[in-house]
Amino acid sequence: MSALLPLARLSRAGILPIQGSLRALSQVAKKREFNPETADKSVSHLPTGSLMKEWALLRTMRITALHPLAKFAMDNSLKNDLLGTCSSHLIRPWFQQFCVQGNPDIVVAEAVQKQLNPDHVIFDYATENIPDASHREETEKQYLAYLRHPSVKMIAVKLTGLCPVKILESGDYEHPHYCAALASLETVVRTAHELGKIVVFDAEQFSAESMISHAALQFARKFPKNVMITAQATRCDSLNRLKSWSEEMPEGERLMVKLVKGAYKSDRDLHKDALYQDFSGTHQNYIDLLTLGATHPKIAMLPCTHNLDLIDRSVQSGFKQVGNLSGMEVAKGLSEDLAEIRYFIGHHDPSELVEYMKRRFHEHGEALEPRRELLLSAALRFRLEKSIRYWTS
Repeated sequence: MSALLPLARLSRAGILPIQGSLRALSQVAKKREFNPETADKSVSHLPTGSLMKEWALLRTMRITALHPLAKFAMDNSLKNDLLGTCSSHLIRPWFQQFCVQGNPDIVVAEAVQKQLNPDHVIFDYATENIPDASHREETEKQYLAYLRHPSVKMIAVKLTGLCPVKILESGDYEHPHYCAALASLETVVRTAHELGKIVVFDAEQFSAESMISHAALQFARKFPKNVMITAQATRCDSLNRLKSWSEEMPEGERLMVKLVKGAYKSDRDLHKDALYQDFSGTHQNYIDLLTLGATHPKIAMLPCTHNLDLIDRSVQSGFKQVGNLSGMEVAKGLSEDLAEIRYFIGHHDPSELVEYMKRRFHEHGEALEPRRELLLSAALRFRLEKSIRYWTS
């Protein structure tokens, strides 16, 4: 989304690899003359031993469902004994790739250490699916702590971190807990407005998405330069929804939109008529939404995807920025001119962080690990070839 950053500144189960995916990714990387020393700072600055450990770990864990070994390590990583220590060391490279445990100061410092520009980072406090409304105040406090950090420009918010899912699924817009969540959001978004920062509303569960998008659009209309709403290409009605949302914006204001493929497998299983059931449908709809976002006068879009073809399509459509999960240095491998807006996950509770990452891995294991493994393989191959040239020269 070429308009996003200027706007932000101005407004303040098996072990075998997935051979087909790797071959396709290798061909793209080769075609683009991928150079791990310049294209991927998070790979190039790591010592060789760390690269090898992470590569071996990803080779073990990279499957569609969460590998039993990975689940076992995650489940035991918090124990204060020898098994817990070993498990923690085993999973640490993968955890550090995607998320950080600690307060905003620690999370921001880690982002800078990974050579990420905080202006290009959406800091994501990971709490979601709170069991009861008593957790709302803690989530609100964390959102405000991130917003008030001088180096933070954008944060992600999750309505299920402020209001229990069962209430959001009920469709009861008058429920006291939903009203309390909206009051918390009012405080958060108004703070973002006062500080010239951006709040990105995540879409989350499809069953709760009607109330989530209702809240997000409500605040986007009120604070158009400080709120970004999420559109999901997996929804069959997403094109019409996005057009409708843009028409509700005040005169002269653009709707900031984060475009994702969206919808977890569990959602697709439960809502077969409302969501595309195959990749091709979602893929084509994403392209149609890209086209709309590139040409519509009232939409400022940020494409977010790990799919190399869709990143390529984004470049062809004129987008200068693409969103990615932290640890996925994909865009720079395609174009040195393409900026990556990085989702950077932070959490203050180690046990909740482990649960979050188990779910994240289960949902995205197949999509993420082949790409990360490609980067690691390229870097290790590059260093090996350089060493061989040194010793044989």
